[in-house]
Order: sequence, then C-alpha cells, then structure tokens
Amino acid sequence: MQVQPNAITNKSLYTFIDKWLNTKYQYGAQQNTGIDCSGFTQLLYDAVYKRKLARNSQAQYDASKHIESKKKLEEGDLVFFTTVKGKKISHVGVYLQNDRFINATSKGVIISDMNLKYWSDRFVSGGKF
Repeated sequence: MQVQPNAITNKSLYTFIDKWLNTKYQYGAQQNTGIDCSGFTQLLYDAVYKRKLARNSQAQYDASKHIESKKKLEEGDLVFFTTVKGKKISHVGVYLQNDRFINATSKGVIISDMNLKYWSDRFVSGGKF
C-alpha cells in the first residue's frame, strides 16, 4: 500500500484484514472458508468499528452518507461499485489508504487499487457511517 508501518494507526483494522486476506469468495457466505463482499464489510465493520451494517451492498449504500469524490475518501469509508449490469450497486469494499481498498472478489479477499481501469470505471460512491 506504500505506507510505512509506523503510519498505520488503526491496528484493529489491519489485524482484521490479516485474518481474512486471501479467504476464498463464496456468494452468500460469511465464514473463514468463504465470504462475499457485503458479508466481509459487515463483519469488518462489526469487529473494527462496532457498527452494524445491512447484509447486502445496496442496503449498505442506501444507509450511508455518500461521498462522491474519491479524493475525499478516508480510511474505513465504504466504497461502492456497479459490477453487474442492471444493478445500481453490486459490489462494496472498505477504503484503506493511497487509493487502495480491501474487498472480497472472485479472487478472494484482496487489496485492490481504485485507479485500475476496472474499478475506476465502475466506482459509484464512497459511504460514511
């Protein structure tokens, strides 16, 4: 993420990420053997921020205060994407730092770069709670 270790202040966030990194993707699942995007953000928010989120990405989007500009995103904000035609919101992750976010994808739980064309073209909004 191009961040010096001493610049990481939210240790509980990165401890949670370490526990889940590379967990395989499984639609509708929410366990360490498989998880989907909204299940991951729901568990992360409960464990790190002690905040209850809805179970699907559209409901998480609807309940959040929207952040339209990527430049205004802060660590811990949700990031919402349209990855399925016909759905306004179909993917969610959690913003980290330096345009990186953690999310559960078909490749498993990974850290992705928001500047990659795939994500940049599909970004809808950030979300703050």
